[in-house]
Amino acid sequence: MGHRCFSAKTYVGSLRDNVIRSQEYKREQGQWQSCAPVGYLNIPKTKTTPADIIIDPDRAPKVKRLFEEYAKGGRTLQDITNLARTLGLCSKMCTVNKTISRAQVQNILKNTFYIGYFTQKGKVYKHHYPRFIDEELFHIVQNVMEGRKRAPSKLYYGDKQYVFTGLVRCGCCGSLMTCETKVKDDKHSYNYLKCNKLRSKCSQKPINEAKILAQLEKELCLPMNISDEMLKNIKSEVKKQLKEERVNTATLKRDITIKINDLDEQLKTLFRGYIQGKCDEKMYNELKTEIELEKEKLQKDMDRYLEIDTETDETLANIAEIAANIGKFLKSPIISQKRDILNLILSDCKTEGKNLCFSITKPFDKLLKTPEINKWCR
Repeated sequence: MGHRCFSAKTYVGSLRDNVIRSQEYKREQGQWQSCAPVGYLNIPKTKTTPADIIIDPDRAPKVKRLFEEYAKGGRTLQDITNLARTLGLCSKMCTVNKTISRAQVQNILKNTFYIGYFTQKGKVYKHHYPRFIDEELFHIVQNVMEGRKRAPSKLYYGDKQYVFTGLVRCGCCGSLMTCETKVKDDKHSYNYLKCNKLRSKCSQKPINEAKILAQLEKELCLPMNISDEMLKNIKSEVKKQLKEERVNTATLKRDITIKINDLDEQLKTLFRGYIQGKCDEKMYNELKTEIELEKEKLQKDMDRYLEIDTETDETLANIAEIAANIGKFLKSPIISQKRDILNLILSDCKTEGKNLCFSITKPFDKLLKTPEINKWCR
């Protein structure tokens, strides 16, 4: 009797271990094994097709709208929650008449599933399902949320709009810079950026918004007035450069793809060996980590090469148009237009004394920083 109990326990334990290994393998392969987040739909398994997760054509655009509106800055979580309710967005657990809560909206804005990752048992996995939120947009939202979490209620701007709301961090302490209007003795009002000074004692002084705009106009604007003919030449040359880069990197991308596929097969073979008891857990984890690190390095190389192929002719035309007319946008009286353009072109904005330190996003960096721009405009 005791022998039978021992055998039964051994069998159950072995079965449990196999289930755990199987679940881990599915996670490693990027499979989500639960209810999909808001904006996605679970497709049940059938006799001929496996279970899947697809983008919800009704809810996904609404979720994306929440990210886009919050990323602009000047909006509280309650504002975004009200917007979600106006759009009729409900969570998976809500009935038709039940409104979505503020906590649920916050969870949506913080959920990395929308950019290709999920976390289980403290470990991060990359899933293989389609994404509809851009990584850059997601990180902007996290930065704005972090700044708001630390900011006191007096920093709420009401209906007042500022160009740099949610865009700039303090170069001294890393806090989010806030915006305010001051009326001087000459009765004129001036907009300033000032540090929250919530993380530590900070020496950053307020910066006049007009001076930063003047700096950007000087550093971003092309060094001449661009005629239609010049703009045509710029588009042609940028397109030519991109085409040449595609040809040069095609072979490299093909080789990388072959290597990545080979590593995937190695991972599958390694896991089968582990399941069959051909290697212990320590050896399995060591070899698996080694293969994954090599695969991650190759994937980063591939991502860099794929950046070259992301611009279509239509996008290229829009990029050249925007780059050639940045000066006009910066002088526009419409605050939201200025902010949208700067959101599009700039990243990693932080103060440096009374100046702004920033990076130019791809692919604008190729156009605004190329040394051949003067030659193209002839």
